[in-house]
Amino acid sequence: MIKVLIVYDTKYGNTKLAAESILKGIKVAEKIETVIGHFKEVNAEKVADYDVIVSGAPNHNGRPSRIMKKIVDRLAELNLEAKDVAVFGTYAGRIKTLDRAVKKLKNMVEKKLPTLNLFYFFM
Repeated sequence: MIKVLIVYDTKYGNTKLAAESILKGIKVAEKIETVIGHFKEVNAEKVADYDVIVSGAPNHNGRPSRIMKKIVDRLAELNLEAKDVAVFGTYAGRIKTLDRAVKKLKNMVEKKLPTLNLFYFFM
């Protein structure tokens, strides 16, 4: 059975809604166990038990939230290997800056977690 962890940060609830939508999509597939939670609810030591880590952050002035940076730093401390990680971001502002924070989050994950297979997308 594949185990998926969805962890997110949210200020106004938009990123939580996006994470819940991702959860619904994953639950359609069989033989996938999925856990979702705000970063404060997730036990960092248990992260290594998951095959896939999906993390999402709101866009704060063209950057992922500071809390998401802390999540990535925690994951880097765990020395995760042979895992898949996906990052996503939410933003309700101008279209031309839509992907700026997600690209920065992607670059942060690539730098801090180079052994993981990375996927990223926008919501």
